Amino acid sequence: MRAAVVEKFCDTACIKRQILRPCCDKVGRKRGDWMIEIIYKEEKQEAKGNESFFHLPNNIRQIGDSHGNHKIYMEDYVYTHLKKVSSGLPPKGEASVLLGYYKWADGISYIFIQGAVTIQDFEVDAQHIPFSDAVWGAVHGQMEKYFPSLDIVGWCLSLPGFDMQINDVILRAHLNHFAGSDKVLFLMEPNEKEESFFVYDSGKLKKETGFYVYYEKN
Repeated sequence: MRAAVVEKFCDTACIKRQILRPCCDKVGRKRGDWMIEIIYKEEKQEAKGNESFFHLPNNIRQIGDSHGNHKIYMEDYVYTHLKKVSSGLPPKGEASVLLGYYKWADGISYIFIQGAVTIQDFEVDAQHIPFSDAVWGAVHGQMEKYFPSLDIVGWCLSLPGFDMQINDVILRAHLNHFAGSDKVLFLMEPNEKEESFFVYDSGKLKKETGFYVYYEKN
């Protein structure tokens, strides 16, 4: 069962266990870098605003180093789904729309990704990302059917052979369809197993240094 989550999170939650081990996942890094896996105790805080209480998910795996004003949490089954889709791609890429909700507190944004709609028959590449009215109609149809309580919080773009550098086509697609500081891009390169989140800031898509994968009983 998903726990209720409100506005603010506590970055100083009690740590029950911390494990340092080699990581095969990548956040703009090479294979063999290290990943920290942290299991948190649940700890509630009162928000300093018009919200009530919140808590971190009980089980969190940290990928990379999450610093700065954005905290991104992706549910494990969504992460597994996106990696599976990415690993079986043809030479051209594929896109998914990320679903969840957005919160903020004390100048920090918290984005929770709880679902994804992979766009069918929508091959893309670094120079052609054709979001059309028909594409959005199909996406909203899937959202109403399977994810009625979730909002769009960004998109995932998987491009085999891509150098992980944001070009004008990707930036324009993001601004046209996923504008705002509460929307993210999850960029994946399946051949080298690279992956990074990007958030729009100061006129460009800025790479985040890490994110969290969390586990919930649904």
